[in-house]
Amino acid sequence: MFKFYLIAIIALIIFVVLNLYLPLEKANILFDSFNKVVIGFAAIITAYFGSSYFFEEVLRKRRIDSYRKMFPYDKYGDTWEIVVREDRNGEPHVLNKKTSEIHHLWNMKTIYDLGWQFYERKPVKKSGWDKYKRGDYIRTRGELGE
Repeated sequence: MFKFYLIAIIALIIFVVLNLYLPLEKANILFDSFNKVVIGFAAIITAYFGSSYFFEEVLRKRRIDSYRKMFPYDKYGDTWEIVVREDRNGEPHVLNKKTSEIHHLWNMKTIYDLGWQFYERKPVKKSGWDKYKRGDYIRTRGELGE
């Protein structure tokens, strides 16, 4: 962090010295050139980081569409439901009744992305829980527990 401040102070000193001792036309040309280089550099950085953000958003939308097709709203309770184990707090899972698989919901961001935050969570006893197969986790974005 100290290096950044040092570079900023040196750049400021150079700017002031050039402003005082160069003729105005040459200083304007120099500063315009510097401005164009900095804008070009910023555009390259924005394109790099912006594209990764765009790619992540496209993947998120695809995951949401895929999970909504797999677990449609109008089939809640018939073919799937959100369940929790009775002896544990929280940790919502999706029970796919067709395949008898339980899918762990990765985090609250995923639940909000899918619009499942208002669905009732059915408690399941440990003995009933153990008879289900473990399926893949369901995640649209974020880290575990977010």
